Amino acid sequence: VTYTATSAIVTAAMAGDMNLDGTLDVLDAAGFGSSELFDADLLATWADGDFNGDGRVDILDASDFVTYGLFDAGPYATAGGQVAAVPEPTGPLAWAVAACIAWAMYPPRRRRLTTCGNP
Repeated sequence: VTYTATSAIVTAAMAGDMNLDGTLDVLDAAGFGSSELFDADLLATWADGDFNGDGRVDILDASDFVTYGLFDAGPYATAGGQVAAVPEPTGPLAWAVAACIAWAMYPPRRRRLTTCGNP
């Protein structure tokens, strides 16, 4: 939260920004890596590395840390206090994911084998 004489500007923190300085950098990675609560099944907060709010520091939080591709990319918030846009995934990975989803929704039908003379 940034306060001015006439307003307060609230900026959402990106998953992984442990020290809430507006960037995902080596300081955040070091803080997450040194968290003694990783997979300890103990209650945790944002400052401990719980980025998804489930009260635990686990692989899901590590995934949230790297998902957005903003590590060492500079400040993620714009001057207006809004989170910068993150592009949608494209290329071969997007096509592979789409193909897996399509296959899961419509698996190939298996033909019933018959022998000659038996229906």
